Amino acid sequence: MPHRDRSALGVVLVLLGWGATFLASCASETAAYHQSRAEDHIYIGPRRSFLERAARLVAERGRSPQLIAPNVLQTQWVLVSGAASDPRAGAQPLVFESYRVSITSLDDLHHRIAIERGTVTSFGAPARSEMPGAPVRIDPSQPGVQSGLPSIDPPVANGVPVWVRDGDLEWEFLRRTDPDGAAAIEQEKPGAAGR
Repeated sequence: MPHRDRSALGVVLVLLGWGATFLASCASETAAYHQSRAEDHIYIGPRRSFLERAARLVAERGRSPQLIAPNVLQTQWVLVSGAASDPRAGAQPLVFESYRVSITSLDDLHHRIAIERGTVTSFGAPARSEMPGAPVRIDPSQPGVQSGLPSIDPPVANGVPVWVRDGDLEWEFLRRTDPDGAAAIEQEKPGAAGR
């Protein structure tokens, strides 16, 4: 291949790399904008319907949500990494994960929804008594649901849960629950809200 052709090819590859980086940056900025708008979204309707929809969404991730308070769902803690079976791997941290959905009602029909992912990291193996049992489902329509709520404590005594909003799940929840609102947000340009 002549030197001039290689130079042109190099320029094209550099331009393609910059273009891909620019597009990825735009996509990332758009996703962050959508997620922040989902975080601020006010849902209109009965609270119970939003709890049921959130439970379905989390269940699609392979988790079993439980009602732990009148406005809060949470999944059992699940080991997501660590505990290598090969002793040559050495001590590895155990990382457990749980999802939590909280609804803050502004009045009977207006609500904010927060979907969080919690993690607990520990180097100690959980004791048998600390391992979660079979998931317990509670029907929110049952009277006295506040009594006998299941414990969703982390499975390790020395771990402290760290909870972070899950923007991807919140955006997916908004898209499914209020498609018109999500479509309106998609039409907006990032940064338009600050003008």
